[in-house]
Amino acid sequence: MTLEDFLNQALIRQYPEQISTFSPPERLGEYFVELVLEPVLVHLATGVRTYVAAASGLAAGLENGNILIWSRWPCPALTLPESASVDLLAWDGSAAFLGASDSRRRLLHVYDLRICAHVGIVSSEEPIVVAAFSPSGTWAALVDQRRRLQAGPVDDGPLRQAGVLRFQPLGLAFSPGEGLLFSADQAGWLLHWTVPDLRVSEQVLIPRGPFQRAVFNGPRLLLEPVRQKPVSGDQEKVSLPVVWDIPASAVVSPEHRQDHGFSLDAGLLAYQTEDRRWLRKMHLGRPGLRVWASPSAGSLRLKDLDGSYRCYSASDGFPADEEQCRQKDWQELEVDTAGRFHWAAVEYALADPVMVRDGRVLYGRSLSRDRFFFWWDEPAGGRKAEPDLALPPEGKLPIRESLRVEIEPSWVPMPHQPTEFQGEAE
Repeated sequence: MTLEDFLNQALIRQYPEQISTFSPPERLGEYFVELVLEPVLVHLATGVRTYVAAASGLAAGLENGNILIWSRWPCPALTLPESASVDLLAWDGSAAFLGASDSRRRLLHVYDLRICAHVGIVSSEEPIVVAAFSPSGTWAALVDQRRRLQAGPVDDGPLRQAGVLRFQPLGLAFSPGEGLLFSADQAGWLLHWTVPDLRVSEQVLIPRGPFQRAVFNGPRLLLEPVRQKPVSGDQEKVSLPVVWDIPASAVVSPEHRQDHGFSLDAGLLAYQTEDRRWLRKMHLGRPGLRVWASPSAGSLRLKDLDGSYRCYSASDGFPADEEQCRQKDWQELEVDTAGRFHWAAVEYALADPVMVRDGRVLYGRSLSRDRFFFWWDEPAGGRKAEPDLALPPEGKLPIRESLRVEIEPSWVPMPHQPTEFQGEAE
């Protein structure tokens, strides 16, 4: 199964395309629902120790010794000898040869994904830190924990030592034509080694280091800077990844997402989409809307369903400047379960009826065009909810700009739910 097919299947399984109509709970007030448009996190595999990801392929090494693979090759899974935990993977996401090692990291097992078989072993005297295979699988390269770079033909005995890296290694990769071997380290040094004589033909110090992670992606190298520890009282500074164009020998602006969206946390391998999807989130209890009025400022202060405070003008019900909500003569008002309240002989609405079912009304409140809250309750004011009550067409969501009840909200259609990943896995 290709990586794109796998991601699309996981997306549809965990986040169905059709957002079903909400059904009333058995008891009113049990919960309310948030509908928000945002990127989603798709769970891919559990018990994962390590993984390698590229635009065209993904491999996950598991604690039980299994290796799961999603690529163009007809090999969905492999297993290390003796089912030892997989601690290291060497693969560029597209080549036919994949390397794997257990926690001892002294033997790099070579697999041919075309036939899904173990075809060789590359050994090392010291634990392997990073490794790579040439596209044809004829050459291997590794750096051990003593930072010694070794490379050579896979079927020609022990690898030959080419040199010792100055800093902690982060990644290795061969050029498509296999005439060069690239090594990247923590300080940002990118070395070009000629193949087969293993001499340094070029070395470049990439700016904005030090780095904690390096990923070769075709002609580009993605480097993740080390997170700077904040000084007391300061917020942690998060630096953006550096994208290095190897042929141009320059930092470039990414044309598209470079990290591919994969993450590993406590054994869970996940993928975060770039395209946004409508998600339903359940919150227990009743929606806790609270409102205060200031007679001196003629303002309304709302504690909204997301916990934030918003300021409105009492005269027209539209959002007001926060300066108008800095008074001290606040009076809390009573808000009913339908989101209605009164002040100075004026009725205000924080929510609007969306649909009626079994004599109950579904109320909806918008915080933005991308975020809505819904809850079921009795009709406002004890009015009977007739089946033919004038309501918006199903699939419409309310956008209320003014809180005054006589000013109707605008109704917008629910945006199309994408059914597959768009432009991410190629």
